[in-house]
Amino acid sequence: MLIPATSTSPLLIVRRHSLAAIAVITVVSALGFTSDAQANLVTNPSFETPESTHIYGHPGLPTTTGDWGGDLSAITLAENGIAPLDGVQMLRFDATGNSANPSLSTSEIWQTIDLSAYAAQIAQGNATMNASAYFNRVLGDGQTDTSFSVSLYAFAGTPDTFLAQLVAASYLGVVGNGIGTDGDPSTWERVDTTMLLPATTDFLAIRLNASENIFNDGSHPEFDGHYADMASAQVVPEPTTLLLLCAGTVGLMRRRRSIAWSLQSNA
Repeated sequence: MLIPATSTSPLLIVRRHSLAAIAVITVVSALGFTSDAQANLVTNPSFETPESTHIYGHPGLPTTTGDWGGDLSAITLAENGIAPLDGVQMLRFDATGNSANPSLSTSEIWQTIDLSAYAAQIAQGNATMNASAYFNRVLGDGQTDTSFSVSLYAFAGTPDTFLAQLVAASYLGVVGNGIGTDGDPSTWERVDTTMLLPATTDFLAIRLNASENIFNDGSHPEFDGHYADMASAQVVPEPTTLLLLCAGTVGLMRRRRSIAWSLQSNA
């Protein structure tokens, strides 16, 4: 088929769109936002690897990056009519300290995440951490607690300073989000939170919480059957920055193409 000289060839249109797509990918890759940037950075996110999640002490916090640790808790198989959301194991919250403690109201399980591999993106000030986890509980009775949450803490320095910085509240920033669950053991409910990482962030801590929002027990177990599964933390480019970069790249290509066509027409 003959294509009039005044028409634009479909092949040329495809080629232009392909070049624009390649340019956008090149810009994103140059900034370091590859597919790896959206990998789940949480170790043992679905608790399929056996480990002790209870660290005795106050505060009992993990000292090794990638380990879960905190208040009295355990990794367990299906129980109390609740099946793990992913795989065959899940995390169970048991107490708000080393044992039942009426002076405390939250059971906290922590993990630190080394972000040194993402230093370039974070230093530009446009890297976001998206975190989430799923929670479930038994229906229980009128004294059964309903509240869960996910929090993120950003730190400068090395992960071995986590405990000292947390106790001194010298972290760079903290965000969190919570949920009041429905008490249906057949449904897992997701909680999300997002942090624009401060430019000097070197490592992060994710915290999973079960809270005594209904009744503060003084005896063990403090929770009737409260669980977490499928924790996630992903570094992604800040959306506005990425859109501006992509739009700028495509706009520059269009301008160059317009100039090229103008020169061709005047030849």
